[in-house]
Parts: sequence; structure tokens; C-alpha cells
Amino acid sequence: MQQIISYVMTLVLLVLSPISTVAQKEIDKHIVAYFPNWATYSSQYKYFSVGDIPWDKVTVINHAFFKISDDFQLESTDKLVDFEKEFAHSDFWRFDKLKGHFGEYKYYKRLYPDVKVIISVGGWSESGNFHQMALTAENRKKFIDSCIGFLKKYPFIDGIDIDWEYPGISREDVAGSFEDKENFTKLLKEIRVAYNSNGMEEKLLTIAIPAGEDKVIGKQEPNKYHQYLDFINLMSYDMHGAWENRTNHHSPIYSNPYDQAGSYSRRMNLHAVVNFYMRRYGIPAEKLVVGTPFYSRGWKNVDDEGNGLYARASGGAPSILGNGGENPYWKMKKLEGLSGYTKYRDKYSRVPYLYNKELGYFYSYEDEISLSERADYININNLGGIVIWEITGDDFEGTMINTIYEKFSRNIVKSNEYEK
Repeated sequence: MQQIISYVMTLVLLVLSPISTVAQKEIDKHIVAYFPNWATYSSQYKYFSVGDIPWDKVTVINHAFFKISDDFQLESTDKLVDFEKEFAHSDFWRFDKLKGHFGEYKYYKRLYPDVKVIISVGGWSESGNFHQMALTAENRKKFIDSCIGFLKKYPFIDGIDIDWEYPGISREDVAGSFEDKENFTKLLKEIRVAYNSNGMEEKLLTIAIPAGEDKVIGKQEPNKYHQYLDFINLMSYDMHGAWENRTNHHSPIYSNPYDQAGSYSRRMNLHAVVNFYMRRYGIPAEKLVVGTPFYSRGWKNVDDEGNGLYARASGGAPSILGNGGENPYWKMKKLEGLSGYTKYRDKYSRVPYLYNKELGYFYSYEDEISLSERADYININNLGGIVIWEITGDDFEGTMINTIYEKFSRNIVKSNEYEK
């Protein structure tokens, strides 16, 4: 009996006790951070969990990834880690049986109520069912109804992010056809209508769009669908990689006139891509949220040509996140200090690269200097903000997120508020 009384008193205290929110600076732009739900399993991702996210320096967290089930329902890619695994605050919320990453989100949202948490659906590995789901009104409704049901069940979640990679394009295990062009627009419109008809006008709807114009022209309708979106995450990275036989920058800010890969390659830079979307499709500047990579891409077997940039190469350089030279930023900082590696900075593209002539390795990546210039570009051009793929890649001092935060924040401290 005493245990029951104690349990009830705990519930009452949880409901009635004031929880002080954390004072924050006023942030001018969206600072969107992807959080990969698999990060907690691996040292490459620093065993990162929701509590490790710098909540005081982001405005939006994109939970990566959910997927579309075979019967077109919204579904976690890892139910164990998202809803069942024990984390620091699982016991705190035991009365509603919510554990895992989502138990942590619920806890931290009470401390940081202004930070939005969004479910990202798809990504490179989980886009397989988008085409079939979007193909008919019936299938779209099944998916949308499941999204609405999810948001009702977890009201602390602030919306849905669609990461379809990519409408109109077929690749291994992913179908695509000309029908995707209109169906993608219909899907976004219908999600927005469902929000409004369910009293969820405040919920966010966002998407991720590619940098390559070949994945957009004739395949998407940004001029039509942007009206249904709160903002658009521009994947302004992976513009070049080890699938090509010459080294290059994977996230340049500007074009380098000495790029030997042709005119299309010289249009693969942040400045050109932003102008492509704004001029061709009329997307408002404030709706474009610019991507920054907290990881590298790299080549091996790089010919000894100059300082390694635009040199012939084959295959991906050694890395801990994949086989294409993908290292988190914190790993790249370590490589910078190793003998044999020389760091260069492209005065045209405004990004760094690391070259080891003896080993024949070349890495393209973002550092705090290029990130600062990227943030300046966003401010000067009145863009919507920055999106990070992904937050675990930062170093242990938070160098990169601190750089963004200082560029986008004002020294206006909010007074503490209390949740009753």
C-alpha cells in the first residue's frame, strides 16, 4: 500500500512540479540538426544519444529515420532504440511507458520547448516505398493518416520531414517514374490539408531536396510545392565523391574556374544551386535552409598532380563511416595533425581539403573557417538557415555547432518560464 501511495505521489509531483526552461539566446535562423537514431550503438558516432544533442544551440532536430512500411504506414527503422531502450530519463517517464529516444525527446522538450523535433522519413536507405505510396490517392491517404495518428499520439513531436531520394529516379531497391513528379506535389499538399483539417496548423512540414539539377528538372515541381512547406533543406553536399575518377570538393561554396570536370561540375556549388532554385522555381530565400556536412568524402590512388585537387584517382580513401572517404569532422581534425597530411584551402571555392601525397589520399570536408563563410553567405543572402548532416560528427568541443550558433544568435536572453 505504501508503494502505491508513493507511486501516486510521484505522478502528482511530475504533473504539478514546475520545470524551469533553459534560458537561450535569440536565434535569427533555422539551425536544423539531423540526429541518426543508430548513433547510440557505435563509437564512430560517439555513442551519441538525444541527451548529447546541443539543445541550446539548435532550433530543429530531424530524427533520422522513419520509413514507409509495405502497407504504407509511418514506421520506425529501429523500434528498440526509438521506443524501448533504457536511457537516462526513461524511469522519469515510466508512468506513460515511453522509453527510448522518444522518452528522451519528451523530457528535453520540457526543458527546451522552443526547439522543434521533426520525424524525417526516408533518406538514402529508406526511400524504397515512396513511389508506390505516392502513386494513388488511396495509398497517400494511408500514409498521411498514419502520420496524423502518430502526431496525435506523441504531441511533443512537431512535424514531418519528407526525405524522398529521389522522385522520378530509379536505383537499386528504389522505384521511380514520371508519375512521381505530380504525385510528390500531391503528397505534400495533402499532408498540409490533413494538418489543417485536424487542428494541427502549427505542425511543420519540410523536405530535403538535392543539389543536382538533373534530379529536379522534369522530375519535381518546386515552384508548385514550396507553398505547402515551412522550409526546405537543401542537400548542398555530396556534390562530388569517390564514384568519380577525379578529386573534387563535395560541398563547395563557390565555383572554381579551374575545375576540369566540365560546366555541370562548375554549377555544383552552393551559390549556383541556391540561385537555381530561387530563379528557376521561385522558392523564397527564407525557405531555403542550406546544408553543411559534418563529414568528409575522399579518394585514394590519387595521382601526384599538383596539390591533389582535380587529380585523377580511383576508389574511396580510408574512413570510419563508409567506403567513400566518409570521416566525421572530429576524425578529420585528427588527420590534420598526422605526419604526411597537408591541409589546403581553395581560394575560389572557399573550402578546405587534406592531401597525403605519399599515400595518395585526398579528403574534402568542412571546417570551422568554411562553415563560418557558409553562415556569412546565408546571412548576406537572407536564406532560411543551415541544416547539419549530422550532429554527431562535430568534435568533442562542439567547434562546429558553436560556430553556427555565434553566427545566427543575438545576445537577447529569454527569461525563465515555468511549465505548470
